[in-house]
Amino acid sequence: MGIRKLALFFSFAIVTCALLAASFAPIAAEVRSTGPQEILLESEQSIIVGENYTYYLTLVNLDPCDKLLSNDFTCVPSIAVDMIQIDNATNEVLQTISLEHLHFGYQDVDIQYDDITIVSLNVLNIAFFENKAKVEIGYTSTTTAADLIEITSKDDNINAVLGYNNNTTIYINNPSKNDIDVFFSVESAASSSVLTIKWGGSEKSIKTGNERLIVLHQGNNTLTLSFIPREEGHQVLSFFVKVDDKIIGIVLPVLVHPVDDISSDIIFANRASFDDVLNDQKIVGDVKMDSVYLLGFSFILLVMGGVLGFVHTSNGGSFGSIDKEK
Repeated sequence: MGIRKLALFFSFAIVTCALLAASFAPIAAEVRSTGPQEILLESEQSIIVGENYTYYLTLVNLDPCDKLLSNDFTCVPSIAVDMIQIDNATNEVLQTISLEHLHFGYQDVDIQYDDITIVSLNVLNIAFFENKAKVEIGYTSTTTAADLIEITSKDDNINAVLGYNNNTTIYINNPSKNDIDVFFSVESAASSSVLTIKWGGSEKSIKTGNERLIVLHQGNNTLTLSFIPREEGHQVLSFFVKVDDKIIGIVLPVLVHPVDDISSDIIFANRASFDDVLNDQKIVGDVKMDSVYLLGFSFILLVMGGVLGFVHTSNGGSFGSIDKEK
């Protein structure tokens, strides 16, 4: 192998390894900032408000000449703070972490909670005479996309018809920037053991209790769930999505009506197929009756037209009155 070919081979190998490394490298979480926060001595200041927890910062000490940071020639000021985690539901203090010897400028920290991780603390100002300081906190959210997925439905409840195809539209919002593989299942399907789901141009059947893999794209995903109920009465349609170990679902009340209790235009306006309409004796009977009415009306018009034509011919082609000479 020539030197040139060998160089090309190694170049290709290096590029390939770099691409593979990039593909398998973990995606860094987005670092958020609280912005500049002014904290007072011995006074709690809320800095991060989450769904389950609120995080407070308390300034516990201002040191104009920190012994750990200073030396014989310089005097380095510092502050000490307490990071407090409080449960939003109970208002209970769950955890307090002390941070000491914080000098001016940016400092890396690593405080991990259930929903966030504190990654940095930037001391912007220390006001010794006013007993206050100004800091900025950097943090990342440890909430996964599964925690943020939302499932909603077009219908709050479904008025289904016994023995006919009924459907509802389900929306699944994926707030992440990446596609997510999820498993969906239907636990209770309004007495129908087999359902049909349509999404992204695909159509698949699923049995109650089974799982099927689908791909949720970024943003809102629209799914149509179709079923044919076999029993009348109040039932439910339970739709679930499983992401990793988290299960998100929606339960919709379904009222299944017998066919005789609902007018045909409600049944077939937007639920039944054309074949179902043709097979429905009530609609076929209405069409036949309408045809009889139209045929009878057409016959009457034909007879009236013949009579008017005869009169027209008898009067010499004129319907006007003829004045006789006196």
